[in-house]
Amino acid sequence: MMDREDSPWYPTMGLFRQKKPGDWAEVFERVGEALKDLVNHLK
Repeated sequence: MMDREDSPWYPTMGLFRQKKPGDWAEVFERVGEALKDLVNHLK
């Protein structure tokens, strides 16, 4: 289940995994985009 961005145990939770080991910048970029999308959806 390492290639998933969701969890079968927590359906509303999203997982943000490193695509390359140690590449935290890319993870935080995706988290930032997801937060922007969430804020825009709530407007």
